[in-house]
Amino acid sequence: MHIPLKMTFKLFFLSFFLGSFSLSSFCQWNLDSVNGGKMIIKSIPEFTDHYGFTDNEGGTIQVYKKTDFQYAPGITRYSIHLQHTDTAGQLLWGNADSGKVLYQTFDDYENPELLSAKSDHAGGAYILWWGKAAPEPAQVYGFRLQHIDNNGNAEWSGNGAVLFETTDNSYPVRDAKLTVDDAGNAFAVWRNTTYLYGNLYAQKINNTGALLWGDSGIPLSLTSLQGEFMITADNTGGLFTVFEDGRNSVYDTVSGEFDHLEIFAQRINTSGQPVFGDAGIIAAGAVGDSMILVSENATTNFIQPDGNGGCYFVYGHFIGVDGGDVLLQRLTAVGGRPWGNFGVLATGEGQGVTVYDYRLYKKPNGGIAGLYSLYEGSFNDLPLHLQHFNQDGSVQYAVPIKVAEISYFTTSSEAAQYDAFFYEDDAASVVFLGSGDSLYIKRQQVAADGVLLYDLNGKTMMYQTTKMVQIIPGTTVFNNLLWQDTRNYNSFSQERDAFITKLNREPSATRRTIYSVNNGNWNNPSTWLNNIIPGPDDIVAVSHTVNVTVNTTCYSLSIEPGGNIVVAAGIDLTILH
Repeated sequence: MHIPLKMTFKLFFLSFFLGSFSLSSFCQWNLDSVNGGKMIIKSIPEFTDHYGFTDNEGGTIQVYKKTDFQYAPGITRYSIHLQHTDTAGQLLWGNADSGKVLYQTFDDYENPELLSAKSDHAGGAYILWWGKAAPEPAQVYGFRLQHIDNNGNAEWSGNGAVLFETTDNSYPVRDAKLTVDDAGNAFAVWRNTTYLYGNLYAQKINNTGALLWGDSGIPLSLTSLQGEFMITADNTGGLFTVFEDGRNSVYDTVSGEFDHLEIFAQRINTSGQPVFGDAGIIAAGAVGDSMILVSENATTNFIQPDGNGGCYFVYGHFIGVDGGDVLLQRLTAVGGRPWGNFGVLATGEGQGVTVYDYRLYKKPNGGIAGLYSLYEGSFNDLPLHLQHFNQDGSVQYAVPIKVAEISYFTTSSEAAQYDAFFYEDDAASVVFLGSGDSLYIKRQQVAADGVLLYDLNGKTMMYQTTKMVQIIPGTTVFNNLLWQDTRNYNSFSQERDAFITKLNREPSATRRTIYSVNNGNWNNPSTWLNNIIPGPDDIVAVSHTVNVTVNTTCYSLSIEPGGNIVVAAGIDLTILH
């Protein structure tokens, strides 16, 4: 229920109900808070990768893998599909059951791996996967990159550009990453061996499918001992990479591990020349320090470009047997470390806090923001914190902003369970799955000065058990809210469907929200949290019976479960928004 501007009520009895209000000021495609949104993908198996991103015109492109168990008795067929929604949420490439097929397996036992998909910033996309080149008897597997246009058509012949091929199907197919620069060039990095550690190679591909850095790519370092890695375009035509390295370590043949790993970096310029020599440079700390990088998934980022040819990245520094810190480092285009050898604490607060999960965002006006959860002795309620970092490494908030309470289940999955969008004025919109077993989608608005629009429970957007949530940029008026929920399946099913709706870009959270804490009169301080009687500039959330006995004005009014408003005869309740 949307209350028009300056509508005045003169009623003897006024009652609101939950189902009529929940999404009206937030979502625009099917406002039902239980069955809302538009289905865009039907039947996504659990643990299946699903990539969603903007089409740069207010719509979205989805890339996902489907499994067909009914192709024939005893046969399973896998395929990679595409879907496109416009600004009205209409499906443009088939229906929710199908979409467009980009790639389909040749054999029932062959299971392709969808590794990454990124917008080309021109309405199309690049898709990276591991798969076969041809049906039997050929046994050639490899990393393959395809480019689709804004109609979902594959533009490169065959299965696209071949980055690396092998006849060994035991290859660690997850060891490849993709990024795209502002000019629409794609960059891929992969490992060339079947072992956890080995040489990493990089390739640059333009939108015609040309391999610009040789047929086999360029090695990042010749030590052959590179572990986990991160990549980002430097937006000057080149690529920035950060990787674990065991060159100065002792390898234990029994455990199969190094006694420690260090973090190195390499930058490759637009012509394919390594900027930091053949071996790269230490990116954080010094020789002998024990470091670790955390693997990214479909929607999380632990590395971002700094806008000047360098990058920011998140890493872990081990101290002692069990201790350590999560740190944030900045590297310049020439390999400088303006934030010091180790950078700054990624939380922007003191040492010793246990970071459970972390996501890094590039802010529109420069600098970065970290959104992260902390473990404080219980997995039932994990605080979700926000901190902004300026380009010089200083923090915007003296104390990080606690924006929500989330649960263990929110951060225990590879799928994204919270996300954020940052506005030009540094205000943020955060979506997350709430604490407890419900895992409902909730929203928090955070002003640039850290003021919250809602309490730590947030505003509930959808009353469904949700498995993944993501914000995809839309237009200057709205973003796209994407999620997966299990409404069409029983509690034991490992399937879910994907839904989308518009998420209004609301103004900064400069207004305070006042919550009822007891039944009582509106003008009685004990009815409200902190004994504050709401006024004309306040957002009011009512979850009790509140009697309006004198003329009253508020900025907006939300009726939560258990809430009721009773307006006395002859009395005005004016709701401005």
